[in-house]
Amino acid sequence: GVQRSWSGWQQLGYDAGGVNADPRFADLAGRDLGLAAGSPAIDRGIALPGITTDFDGTAPEIGAVAAP
Repeated sequence: GVQRSWSGWQQLGYDAGGVNADPRFADLAGRDLGLAAGSPAIDRGIALPGITTDFDGTAPEIGAVAAP
């Protein structure tokens, strides 16, 4: 039942790599949830065991990523 701010949540050690910002989808109205250039979610994801890069060979994104 305790409410916390985004920064308060992160100070507790939760979601330290998260981003609280507009992800800037490529075309939300057209249902293209790929990330537009300049999105704050680009290269901000975390690597998982056996998956260290995204489809394009860069660091993982946060959220939806369009497959090639």
